[in-house]
Amino acid sequence: MREGLLEYVTILSILLKRFHKKEWRLYFKERLGIHPLIKKSILLHANAGGDVVGLNGFVQQLRKNYPEQSILLSVDNFDAYRFAKQINLFDYVFFRPFGLSWANKHMLRSLGVRLFLPIKMLYFADLIKQCSTLKIPSIIIRCHLRKEYFNYPEIREITTKTRGVYPLLASVIAETGRDTETVKSLGTENVIVGGSLKYDLGYMNIPKEKLKRLQKQLCMTQEKLLVCVGARYGEEEIVLNIFSKLRGWKLFIAPRYPEQSIE
Repeated sequence: MREGLLEYVTILSILLKRFHKKEWRLYFKERLGIHPLIKKSILLHANAGGDVVGLNGFVQQLRKNYPEQSILLSVDNFDAYRFAKQINLFDYVFFRPFGLSWANKHMLRSLGVRLFLPIKMLYFADLIKQCSTLKIPSIIIRCHLRKEYFNYPEIREITTKTRGVYPLLASVIAETGRDTETVKSLGTENVIVGGSLKYDLGYMNIPKEKLKRLQKQLCMTQEKLLVCVGARYGEEEIVLNIFSKLRGWKLFIAPRYPEQSIE
C-alpha cells in the first residue's frame, strides 16, 4: 500500500514539474480535447515525425481542391510536433487527445472536422469510432501494412487493438498491392493502391553543389555505397553480415529509432 502511494506521489510530482513548461501545459490541454474553434477542416494524423515526410505535395493538392477547408495535423509525440511546426505546412498542429470518448468528440466538433486522414496505419480505435458516430469519413492514406510486419510484437499488438474499427473506414489508400491484401483481411472493403507520397517530395531536387558537399560530409564520395534506412532493432546485424562479404564498399545505416545509434 505504501509503495503504491509512493509511486503515485512520484508520478504526480513529475507531472507538476513538467506543467511549469509552456510546451507541456499545451500538451495536456490539447490531449484533453481543448482547442480553438474552427468552422471547417480536414484533419491528418501522424504517429511520428517520419509520417509527416512526404505530405508536402498532398497537402498542396488538398488546399487547391478544398480552399475553404483548414488543413490540420494531430500528432502523438514531441518530435513529430516540433518537426510539423518547423515546416509550416499546416494551419494548426496539435497533440491527439487521450483515448477518451468525450475528449475525441469535443476535439472533432471544436475543430469542425469534415474528413479524417490517418497516415500509414491505425494506432488507436476510439477516434475512429467517434468519427463514425459523427458521420465523419475516415480514410487511411499511404497505408503501409504488410503481413510480415506482424512478426514485430508492437505492430501485432497495435493491430489487435484496432482490428475492430477497420470496417468503419470509408476507404484506404495503400502503397502497394501487398498492403491491400492485409487491409482487406482486417475488414476494410474499399481499398485502392495509390503508391508512396514520398516520391512527390519537392525538396528532393537538391542542387548539385549542395549534394556534393553533403556527400563529402557523409563520406559518400565513392560510387559503391550500401544504404540501410529505417533499420529496426536486429536488422543492422543482417546488413552487417551482408556488408562483411563485400569488398570496396562503404556502409551507411540510418536507424529507425534515435536510441539505436547509441548501440
